[in-house]
Amino acid sequence: MKSNTEVRIALLTEEKYIDPSNTDWYMDQVLLEDNLLIEALEKSGAQVTKVGWTQTGVDFSTFDAAVFSSIWDYYRYPTDFSKWIDRVEGQTTFFNSIAQIRDNMDKRYLIRYQDMGRNVVPTKYVPAGSSWSDTLWAEDLDSDHLVIKPVIGGAAVDTFQWKVSDANQDLSPMQEVLAEKAMIVQPFVPSIQTFGEVSHIIFDGKYSHSILKRPRAGDYRVQDDHGGRVDDYIATPAEIDLALSWLEPLNEEPVYARVDLVKGIDGAWWLGELELIEPELWLRRNPSAAEAFAQSVLRRL
Repeated sequence: MKSNTEVRIALLTEEKYIDPSNTDWYMDQVLLEDNLLIEALEKSGAQVTKVGWTQTGVDFSTFDAAVFSSIWDYYRYPTDFSKWIDRVEGQTTFFNSIAQIRDNMDKRYLIRYQDMGRNVVPTKYVPAGSSWSDTLWAEDLDSDHLVIKPVIGGAAVDTFQWKVSDANQDLSPMQEVLAEKAMIVQPFVPSIQTFGEVSHIIFDGKYSHSILKRPRAGDYRVQDDHGGRVDDYIATPAEIDLALSWLEPLNEEPVYARVDLVKGIDGAWWLGELELIEPELWLRRNPSAAEAFAQSVLRRL
């Protein structure tokens, strides 16, 4: 068994986040999150190297583990990313596992939970190239107000609001995206604008902390790069138990997870997303979170 001082870990990121010469407030946040984890791992003696998933010539067999972190461009190149994880699988231990990455990058996992009878934001799958059928979707989802987003996506890219009864909307941007990308359709959840979205962060099956994301006035996108606001959130014991329960159906316990919940129209908590691939984990909002993350990685090794 290796000691921590012999453990070599690759922190997977976008290439632009490796020693950038110029930054802005958004990149500074990304770098801070990565650095908090790096510092926690190195404090325990591990050797950490930031590696861009698009870098060529990387031999992952020289690392004891690779941790998916700020790979926030993967959804822009889903075919290339899928080929890459196929190629590197087995070269080292990945956290989370390649099997979980494959599954979680495709938002149809929400439909699987939905079919289990779990409280999920109601979700309908629409294959790429499908005809525009908003009236049918509205009927199936019992909502005139829809949100349409790519099956593989992030940061609200190519995500649209659509009111079926509004004749003054421009349909063409959504039709262009649907022609090329598989999409999911969901009802708009009003509480996102009035209350926000709660994210619960979990490491190795243990609850860490929570944050509340709110969109700016008039918007529905909670991401801070779209003007959203982030606050600490004190979860109740029942909310923590609920967050942990979303991991129970998984085939393996993830090293890290973020459970995004919203208040449904029935007042219950609905799953918005279960992030297992590259979520922002808000380490900077909880002093002990980076250490918990680092120890979760090292325990697995």
